[in-house]
Amino acid sequence: MDSLEHPLHIKDLLNSDKVSSTQAKSLIKSGWQLRSLTERDCYCSFGAAGLYTHCLHDGQRGLRQLTDKAIKGLKLVDPSPAPVLLFDQTWVILKVPFENRGEAKAAGAEWLPIFKHWGCTPAEAEEGGPLLHWLTSPLITAAGEEDRLLLSVPGDDVEAVKAAGAFWGLNDTGNGWYCFRTQAESFERWIS
Repeated sequence: MDSLEHPLHIKDLLNSDKVSSTQAKSLIKSGWQLRSLTERDCYCSFGAAGLYTHCLHDGQRGLRQLTDKAIKGLKLVDPSPAPVLLFDQTWVILKVPFENRGEAKAAGAEWLPIFKHWGCTPAEAEEGGPLLHWLTSPLITAAGEEDRLLLSVPGDDVEAVKAAGAFWGLNDTGNGWYCFRTQAESFERWIS
């Protein structure tokens, strides 16, 4: 499987260049593979010209993003569906004080709006480097909505739940306090 042969994180995709159908044609001629993205990997960036549904992948040269509109502009010789390229969506959660956010960003940390925390890829966490002193012990990892738990917090407990590490987030019905699933034990009395 390509994801094991070339371990790729969703960050690699999001940080890669976007290309048009014209640019894609020349890359395909030079050996890049057209790959489709899974439903969970598809996304639309702010001000984008379409939904990003495909990418071009070359094990040595990296990734390029393609929108659904750019794909329609490609006259593909092989009409069969492109193989899917899987991306690791796991983030290692960092505990970055507010006053150090600029330093964390400069060191390669990413702001994760869904978790209201800074994070890095598992590979970056293993390397240590400048992100090392913000790693939690034990490590907290999260990939998506399923890795956060909604808490039921009465007004009197807000300071206690914040001190325990809960974060405020959006959900389908409005806002709420959340914790990471791996920390559920510390938040038992507030788990709905």
